[in-house]
Amino acid sequence: MTNSAKKLIFLYSTKDSGHRYAAWAVEKAARAMDDKVETLDVETLRFISPKLGELAHKAYVGLVRRNNRIYDYLWDNQRVYKGTSRLKMAIQHFNQNKFRKLFYSFRPDVAICTQALPCGIISKLKETTDIPFKIAAVITDYDVHSYWIYDNVDYYMVATSEMKEKLSKKGVSAGKIRVTGIPVSPSFSLKTNKFTARKKLSIDEKLPVVSIMGGSLGLGPAQRVVRCLDRIKEDCQILVFAGRNIKVKKKLEVLSEKLRKSLTVYGYVDNIDEFMDASDLLITKPGGITATEALVKNLPMVLYNFIGGQETRNCRFLIKGGAAVEARSIRQLSSLVNDLLGHYEKLNDLSKRAKLFCRPDASSLIANIVLKSI
Repeated sequence: MTNSAKKLIFLYSTKDSGHRYAAWAVEKAARAMDDKVETLDVETLRFISPKLGELAHKAYVGLVRRNNRIYDYLWDNQRVYKGTSRLKMAIQHFNQNKFRKLFYSFRPDVAICTQALPCGIISKLKETTDIPFKIAAVITDYDVHSYWIYDNVDYYMVATSEMKEKLSKKGVSAGKIRVTGIPVSPSFSLKTNKFTARKKLSIDEKLPVVSIMGGSLGLGPAQRVVRCLDRIKEDCQILVFAGRNIKVKKKLEVLSEKLRKSLTVYGYVDNIDEFMDASDLLITKPGGITATEALVKNLPMVLYNFIGGQETRNCRFLIKGGAAVEARSIRQLSSLVNDLLGHYEKLNDLSKRAKLFCRPDASSLIANIVLKSI
């Protein structure tokens, strides 16, 4: 690498999150545009303290598993936002020296933040260092909360024009906001014939495929959903992606022996794009990244068991656009899946609507804006 190489630093809070994959997508796109780009990835909470990272991870998982209403209440609540301002300032101030050393060592041209916490820390750092770097905030959901707003952010990359309008109303200059879509890996833009994908993945080529995903943590009532699908009239094969949740994976493998329908259980996989190509229908929580990946693949979605907060807002966006359907109960889930599998014209309609909403070039758009700013 030469001294003139452009330097990008990517910051997200935790590794087991869609935010990390969004950062990777932009990083890949930037490298494809300029092979001399130097990059550095920072898992912010672990960088601050390995123990803090582990504690925050457990607290988040515990919260979304036990009380979605509290999480939904906290999301963009202006009372909470104003009440935690001192805490935010303390966190930002306390970690300045550690991040200052990192930035002086790497000397980035642009800091790309895919979560609000590092965005706040780096915004404060920009006030106290003479390194002339820019900050790009990449928002990975279909709505935006106030915790993203900082004066020192140079660019906001958002999914929709409605988000741009919302940020503008919150005081962000319209000139800082770019409607780019949500970045996902370029591999999702590559389409493989459904039956070719099934053959490659050793999946039955004749039966419809229903995939169930709960994020990299494998959250959600997967066993209950599988039992529900096993009882529907329409025949299908079921794929479950348990992520890093080993307990759920083992329980499902035991359950598979008692089912009438075929069930295959996977842990964490790095080729989810290929499994989406092989699928007819996806049952998932409406996380920003998973939903966007499915949109880019034009894969019909049934949204179920989401956690509130950003996932509630993502669900509203997808339902309003006709790119997905929502199941509010296990009984409704059963009815919806059976109806969709029995009426392929309905699946095709969802697929067509997804195609209208997807932005497969988002990672390239963001990378281009970032590189041109240097």
